[in-house]
Amino acid sequence: MELKYVVACDFGQTYDYSTVAVTERVLEEVGKPYEHTTRAVDGSRRHEVRQDLEGLYRLVRLDRVPLRTRYTTIAKGIVKLVRELYRKQLEEAPAVPAIPYPRDRGRQITVGLSIDEGGVGKAVRDILLQEMIDNIPKNEPKVKFYPVTVHGGANTSRDNGFWHVPKRDLISAGLVCYQNKTLKVGALRWRDVLEQELVNYRLKVNISTSNVAFESLRSGQHDDLLFAVCLACWTWEQALPKQKYTTL
Repeated sequence: MELKYVVACDFGQTYDYSTVAVTERVLEEVGKPYEHTTRAVDGSRRHEVRQDLEGLYRLVRLDRVPLRTRYTTIAKGIVKLVRELYRKQLEEAPAVPAIPYPRDRGRQITVGLSIDEGGVGKAVRDILLQEMIDNIPKNEPKVKFYPVTVHGGANTSRDNGFWHVPKRDLISAGLVCYQNKTLKVGALRWRDVLEQELVNYRLKVNISTSNVAFESLRSGQHDDLLFAVCLACWTWEQALPKQKYTTL
């Protein structure tokens, strides 16, 4: 089954908020159906009718965790949220059965989980993984895990499932989706604060090194909501394959 939800988490330290953003991908038809022919290795041809698709993202939930909340409590909340999204998908697609992992993985409902692994993120990751092992039954969702470390360099790399991403690329992913209206933000509690964080960010260029980075206009400005949303958008745009068409 195509991935429908990504839960993105930014973990703060003592005086920084931890934030959880849930985005939903919606595939919309673009243009008219068309015939497409592919040729197999043996020379045979296959004819099919395709419909192009465009992926849009809906920010359906945005939570800012109270300061000094224990990471074990945050992990429990994330696991609870993942299971809620699983049950929601079951209700929306009742024909898709809950199939015990790992049998028939292709049909199993999957929820994406992307976390900021920088700072305290490494320690929280271990807590979160253990919480998933202990409290997600094997017949419930398969969790597709995307641990991301953000750095100030220029190149994105991937090593054994761990992503290393420039901050400018991660922030750009969210800003572009927001500006192009690829990202739809609902009437959420923290929407006004999120939009203020967007306004407060600027592009900074170091003339001596030509390095490009994003930073807050004001020192001490929180950017946790923006970071979590951008992490979700980056995951959809860069870490996940895009479904460009469907066969009719």
